[in-house]
Amino acid sequence: MSVLSLGISCNHDAGVALLRRNQIVFAANEERFTRRKFDFGFPTNAFAEALRHCEFEEIDLVTFDGRMQTPHPSKVNLVFADKSAISKLAESDVLARNFFGTNLGVALSRALLRLSTQPFRTHYRRRIRDRGVTSRVSYAEHHQAHAASSSLLFGARDGLAITVDAFGEGICAGTWRLRDGFPTRHSTVPGFHSVGMLYLYVTKLLGFKPGQEGKVTGLAGHGDGEAVKQLLLRLINYDQGKRRFVNLGLGYGSPALTRLSAALHGFDMADIAAGVQSTLEELVMRYVADALQVCNLENPALFLGGGVFANVSLNRRIAEELPVRSVAVAPNMGDGGLALGAALLNHDERIEFQNLYLGTDISPTVTTVARDLWLKVSEVFVNDLPTAVSEFLADGLVVAVSRGRMEYGPRALGNRSILARASVTNINDSLNKRLKRTEFMPFAPIVRDVDAEKYFVLTQPRWAYENMTTTCAVREITRSEAPAIVHVDGTARPQILTRERNPFVYDTLSAYARRTGSGVLVNTSFNIHEEPIVRDAETAIRSFLESQLDALVLENRLFRPTKVG
Repeated sequence: MSVLSLGISCNHDAGVALLRRNQIVFAANEERFTRRKFDFGFPTNAFAEALRHCEFEEIDLVTFDGRMQTPHPSKVNLVFADKSAISKLAESDVLARNFFGTNLGVALSRALLRLSTQPFRTHYRRRIRDRGVTSRVSYAEHHQAHAASSSLLFGARDGLAITVDAFGEGICAGTWRLRDGFPTRHSTVPGFHSVGMLYLYVTKLLGFKPGQEGKVTGLAGHGDGEAVKQLLLRLINYDQGKRRFVNLGLGYGSPALTRLSAALHGFDMADIAAGVQSTLEELVMRYVADALQVCNLENPALFLGGGVFANVSLNRRIAEELPVRSVAVAPNMGDGGLALGAALLNHDERIEFQNLYLGTDISPTVTTVARDLWLKVSEVFVNDLPTAVSEFLADGLVVAVSRGRMEYGPRALGNRSILARASVTNINDSLNKRLKRTEFMPFAPIVRDVDAEKYFVLTQPRWAYENMTTTCAVREITRSEAPAIVHVDGTARPQILTRERNPFVYDTLSAYARRTGSGVLVNTSFNIHEEPIVRDAETAIRSFLESQLDALVLENRLFRPTKVG
């Protein structure tokens, strides 16, 4: 029996997850340590941190994500920068369609890649052996790990898991039946037919970097995408007979970018964003609906994993329009969650999921650099920290919070967050300027569980909103009381907070409500634009000073910038 299991992902957004019996002991991604977004390769720092939470000899099994360990830095570079022989071959329309676009071709290419990438698997095994970990080593299929990161995380015994991403190990989507709690493959879609890649291409054409697809989702609310959608559906669509997406002429890689650029020439940016969002929603909705029908499941629990399900508008439509009992989205739905999915697949005990505060704590180690930073902040001594912070917020100050263990995944959930008033309409512009961001979607709200129904129209179980993986409609009081968190389409992406999950932020919200009468605050991730979310005291202070925020909560201490002169 596996008492202690370690999951490792060495590719795009590398990370580590450690499970002990029925608990997740630790989970973090390498980017938080190196400060390079979506960092790739062996997660040296995250691995070392995970080992601090156990004895080496305790580890029963190490599971790597992916049966093909490759040297490619990320999917993004593989598509847009890499010019290896296989990448060039994939850009040949005839070869891509007839080889990479078929199940047989994918199987053959995976077999060839598994042979050619053996040296990298050997290298990564050596890396863990060098640190004293001598347990068994296993490998998890990419999309099955995506499925596990949602279904097994939430302890599911039955239901259906759906995975959709750009591509992983030659596959862009899959359906997985849960049999006694284990995701078993039902069907997959070859990566050449990827709708995730379509969204990635459009993101790049609109001038955003891969990884900024959320900007496209936000921009979509400002446009009319019908004409663009009809154009895109002639390039990629859904085949009812094959029950999968089908690449009709989009192609792959550079040729696809060239075709899209020509086809979309002259369209407004917002209309392009709206068009690709509408296309994505239609195709994925049809895919999921067919999967429910083919698997003959009536009102099942549905579990979603893979980077496409970072799209909160899509997630809402699936939950509200399809015949499902509930929808659970993997909190770290992209490749950053694969280490956890890999660990879950081969762990013998059912996990009792508590929260996502699974990373490192603040660790205020005073290095030379940190000492210089400490000189630039001054402590404010208070008896009641939540009340003091609520008063700052009520007065219009912006407060950064960095305390406790870091959140696992792309969303800040109160331990590495920036809080601000939601009643000021222009707070979005002010925060974007300070944080050097360009956002088209309003910042997300955070609200106590006792106030959630007052401000939001909740159509799913409350726990579905705890990890900020879906949107919902707002009530009229929200438009007047908290306009900063309302999108142009009348929705918001709330984090509903219980006191058990985060007593400090909950008490701050309670004190703020007593002071102002409003129970909603802006909650955005604590990071400078194009940097990962802050991890420790040093990165927190540095980001705080660079973004010129008003106050910083560091563990149980409150700081303001030091006045000079």
